[in-house]
Amino acid sequence: MRIVSNDMQAQNGMMLLSGPAVSAGGLSVTPENFEQAMIVHAAIRTPKATWLNDRDQFMAPNKELSQEFIADCAVWNLFAKSNQTAALRDVEYEGKIFQIPNHFFPFTVDEIKKWTIADNNIALQIAMAKNTFVSEYLRKQTLSNEAKDLLNAGREIYRFYFENINQLRTSKFKIETWDAGWWQIRMALNDQNFAEELFSTQKDKHNLLKTKILPQLTEYGII
Repeated sequence: MRIVSNDMQAQNGMMLLSGPAVSAGGLSVTPENFEQAMIVHAAIRTPKATWLNDRDQFMAPNKELSQEFIADCAVWNLFAKSNQTAALRDVEYEGKIFQIPNHFFPFTVDEIKKWTIADNNIALQIAMAKNTFVSEYLRKQTLSNEAKDLLNAGREIYRFYFENINQLRTSKFKIETWDAGWWQIRMALNDQNFAEELFSTQKDKHNLLKTKILPQLTEYGII
């Protein structure tokens, strides 16, 4: 399962959650089922697949989940390699043209305006932009220390990206809007071997949050 931000299936949908490659189906994730989707994605992706757990079953929780656990899952997903979110312009689909925003951009517009933006067109877009769903969601959460650390490590990558965007091959990764997805940002920076130390720190913090989430999946009876 991978996260893909997409509005092509339903104009009122927040994104598309695609299933495994063997499945042709998908799920439109809305604000109403956002948290459930975040839990499912983290539950599937955080355990490392081995021959011992290959047949583990995923179940409904056996008790109420803490809001901290739910927020941990959401933050972990934001920086997972399976987060393939992207923002795209003028996408043609079934004879129609769509503008596809990235609802998973994690930082508020007010914060980004304080950063150095090396591309004038992107800077102009930010001046008129509105907060994404996820940035508003995170703003309302009380995050664990582990989630805060990961978000801060991710923030440094996003800041570096905007400061150096004019040195990146943005067209290669279809980057035309301010709200580029994590997949686009990560690939554009890796393409130039940029921010290697920042990515190393982010990976360490990502693994620490994973270590916090994993035992709770068993505690809650999810696996």
